[in-house]
Amino acid sequence: MNVSAYTPEELPAIEPIARAAFRDFQYPGQFDWKEFTSQWQPALNAGIGLILRVEDDGILGLLFGRDQFNGWLQAMVNFWFVRPEKRRLGIGRDLLLAAEAIAYDKKCWRVLMGHPIGHVKFFASLGYEPIEVGFQKRL
Repeated sequence: MNVSAYTPEELPAIEPIARAAFRDFQYPGQFDWKEFTSQWQPALNAGIGLILRVEDDGILGLLFGRDQFNGWLQAMVNFWFVRPEKRRLGIGRDLLLAAEAIAYDKKCWRVLMGHPIGHVKFFASLGYEPIEVGFQKRL
């Protein structure tokens, strides 16, 4: 599959799939496009963020930053979404592998991500290992 990156100028084209991801993730509240772009536009412009895509079928948001303990560069998958009707076709895997290749080229020491409960076999098949359990408490 052809994985490409949105340019900062192309960010408005992501809105329909970002809205679909918000619904699919079952985030609380309402999707705020202005807030989304206020965070991603500067990251894209500064080269510390990248949004990958496979057509309009899948997206992956990747941020680059320094590890707070050792200063080494790392990549963090901020969001990752494939339209439900396009799942199990390899789109998600291709997005993740492309993100890994970019992180490797940038000399990142690791890729971090959170994910919903489950999918352990999928991540293990790509060489990922769990490092911690996350918790939240809504206030």
